[in-house]
Amino acid sequence: MRLDFALASAALIVAVSSFAMLAWAEGYDGTYVGKSRMTSQSYQASGARVNCKPEYDIRITIRGNSITGENLSIGGKASGTVQKDGSFTAQGGLGTLTQASAQGQVTGNVARGTYTQMSNGATCTGTLEAMRQ
Repeated sequence: MRLDFALASAALIVAVSSFAMLAWAEGYDGTYVGKSRMTSQSYQASGARVNCKPEYDIRITIRGNSITGENLSIGGKASGTVQKDGSFTAQGGLGTLTQASAQGQVTGNVARGTYTQMSNGATCTGTLEAMRQ
């Protein structure tokens, strides 16, 4: 009975270690810091218009297959998933007035992508780039 328990425990440790090594081998986990830069802005025909800033400070955190993006300039947050190939998608915003989505790819120590932000009659699109810290 004790031998069976010891073998089962050892098998569990090997399985967990193998999974941890696989996750580590993917190499995406970490905190990435950088900028998002607006490339275009459009407005609805009527209503209040809010301008997007040309540049925002951002932080991206990846843990396993989860990604969280933060707009450090205005406090917005987005969450999503990272695929095994490093591609990611995220959605979120700042309350109900500002909604955002992002998609991109992590390559080496750099996360790059595009974003769309919709807020009070304005739609802004741009690029993002962040380096792992």
